[in-house]
Amino acid sequence: MNMYNLDELRIRQAEFEPKIKDINKEYLKLEKLRHDFVFNYFPIGKIKNMNVDDYVEGRRSKKSFCYWIEHKMKGLGYIPGPADKKFGIYFKNNDYYSLKKFNKTGDAFDNIKLAILELLESGQKNDIKNIVKNPLSSMFKGKILFVYYPNRFLNIFSERYLNYYLDKLGLSYDPTEDEVYKRDHLLEFKNNDAVMRHWNNYLFSFFLYDKFGIPIKSKDGICDELKDYIPISFFDINKIKCDVIKWELKPLEKSEQKEGNTKKGKINFEKENKINCKIGERGEMIVMKMEKDKLISLGKNDLADRVERKSEESDSFGYDILSFDQDGREIYIEVKSTQHKADNNLVQFFISSNECSKAMNCPNYYIYIVFEVNTEIPKILKIENLPSLKGKINIEPVNYKISFPFSII
Repeated sequence: MNMYNLDELRIRQAEFEPKIKDINKEYLKLEKLRHDFVFNYFPIGKIKNMNVDDYVEGRRSKKSFCYWIEHKMKGLGYIPGPADKKFGIYFKNNDYYSLKKFNKTGDAFDNIKLAILELLESGQKNDIKNIVKNPLSSMFKGKILFVYYPNRFLNIFSERYLNYYLDKLGLSYDPTEDEVYKRDHLLEFKNNDAVMRHWNNYLFSFFLYDKFGIPIKSKDGICDELKDYIPISFFDINKIKCDVIKWELKPLEKSEQKEGNTKKGKINFEKENKINCKIGERGEMIVMKMEKDKLISLGKNDLADRVERKSEESDSFGYDILSFDQDGREIYIEVKSTQHKADNNLVQFFISSNECSKAMNCPNYYIYIVFEVNTEIPKILKIENLPSLKGKINIEPVNYKISFPFSII
């Protein structure tokens, strides 16, 4: 897990601390509303027997289930959107309208009521798989779960907001997974933090809103804060087929060797991997699969079982993947990944001094460049024996490390 900078987090928590008393006072008022809803107005036993008018919006009743969830308890989390899509059924122009998915078999409201009861049962059991499968709309499900089980679920319901806070906290996640899992990632982060583990979930969500703000949509509909985190569609890792490609490495042109060159089409692997660590992780998973498949095809299943993703353990190894060649010798693979196509543009990537030292001194060191990392057929370029490529590739130091005793100042 790529954790948020702890010092910065502590600063934000210290800034937030003076507000906690007032926030908790407001939460006590909201908690009374929640308690009335759950234990007096709509306990689970009553849900079993409620009729459609006890449930719907549109009849101007301020006592209905949906009115409570959306309006009366708005302070516990906002769920925007049209009523039919949120609640499955609503009342308008003296008639009831329901989503097709709920009226395919039997009465629509009976199906919705059953879905609510199944959701509450799954929430009580912490049955995440069945929560995900439940046919109710995502934000509606999230609000119901928080209202009935506030100690277990988080009151942030929008996928856009969840992605935003996961990114702000530097947490790794699959952008295609259900919002239920994303809320769990945030709660896991909270519960593992020495300060926040003592907070209730409402206070934690208020902290995120207060200290990180909200994702604001730009003119093109994409939040400016999230432009670098647009979700990537990944294919099932077990179904992809890798295509190993070969390039003719030609001597660099002078214009390509100039510092700060911005030739069109140049791929900046460092920027891509910093912005989107999941691209780098995806590339490593692809290489892991390819190496294991290679060894299995050679009848070396025992070696395939020993292929390791060393980057998960530490950055100190100087490579990402430990694998083996056909003779059983260890090979060390550094992986660079991109969504770009392999179209003979100038390739530029950064390696650490540790990786460079390993590459220049170890004959079994490879650099695998994974192109089109988010497709079914990623293209992989293998670079080996880096010292022999001098004159064809440009290697230059770009960083310096400075250290000194504090006493000299």
